[in-house]
Amino acid sequence: MKKIAILCDRINNIGGIDRVVNNLAKGLIELGYDIDILYIDEGKYKSKYNIDRNINYINIAGKNKIQYIKNIRNYIKNTQADGIISAGRYMNSLLIQAKLLTRTNIKTIVTEHSNAREYCETITNKVLKYKIKIATNIIKILYKYSDNVVAVSKTLKNVMKKDFRKLKISTIYNPVVDEELFSKSKEIIKEYPYIDNNIPIIVSVGRLSSDKNPVLLLDAFSKAINKIDMNLVFIGDGPLRDVLNQKIKSLGLENRVFIYGYKDNPYPYIKNADLFVLSSKTEAFGIVLIESLALGTNIVSTKCEGAPNELLNNGEFGIICEEDIDSLSNAIIKGLENDIVSDKYDEIIQYIEQFKTKNVANEYLKLLKSEFN
Repeated sequence: MKKIAILCDRINNIGGIDRVVNNLAKGLIELGYDIDILYIDEGKYKSKYNIDRNINYINIAGKNKIQYIKNIRNYIKNTQADGIISAGRYMNSLLIQAKLLTRTNIKTIVTEHSNAREYCETITNKVLKYKIKIATNIIKILYKYSDNVVAVSKTLKNVMKKDFRKLKISTIYNPVVDEELFSKSKEIIKEYPYIDNNIPIIVSVGRLSSDKNPVLLLDAFSKAINKIDMNLVFIGDGPLRDVLNQKIKSLGLENRVFIYGYKDNPYPYIKNADLFVLSSKTEAFGIVLIESLALGTNIVSTKCEGAPNELLNNGEFGIICEEDIDSLSNAIIKGLENDIVSDKYDEIIQYIEQFKTKNVANEYLKLLKSEFN
């Protein structure tokens, strides 16, 4: 087996799946495989870090879903690829439908990256909720025709078992850690407050949206700053940016809270912070938690729906708190006063091995090869 294809929605956006796909591709290339990435949209952000010259990018866009399926079918029929890995439920459904149309025995792995069940429970629109339930029932049928189904965390796998009771599901963590992560983290920051080393810095990286709950972090910070002098930096953009700016002004924290917006390379901001905080309501995986561990930055995370508790090894490698202002405020103070990452350095170095791109790529190869044997 010399060529593997990866199917994804976007290749150049800020979402976690984009980074996962590119990291997986690089890990497979390192193991000696040629990689095609099939995608629909180039994405909103043109980042120099998202495109790799060693990867063959193939656009399968069309006027509608039917055209997408036809284009994938044509790729399967005309390519020499031995296996295809798809990322995300929508792309999974396209891949399986295309495979059924070709009537070939090409090996497929579909990967689940989000908690569709939890998302459905939060929706108040009855029509949309009904559509999602119908789509889930269709997926239950389609997944039977995939050679393998992968959940990106044990937590997600357990949730999926409620909907896919008779389906065999494997767990493979997302590929996060590689040499590029460390090299990019060495970039020099010339922005305040990073140029002032006298005051601790808290950093949050992610979309400024309700599911990431940045307002909770701001409220918790405004309480914690009464006990410890510190700065807060948001890296990311989104619909709540204006809301946050207004709240920062109303709290009188213009000289303590900074919104940098989207950054091509957020890693030096994580590495040079004193504390990384994840305040999300839900996180299917939480790539940035592993990135922070790898870069030696202490972590505080809300006990949200999803994998953060699992990724932080039930609180061994970071502080986990309830999703409220008082709990998060106290956790921030505790996180600044205790250096968990240094205390657990040897254990963390060993722990993040399973998130290295080459090791994750090898796990996917084992699944594909098991089908050949």
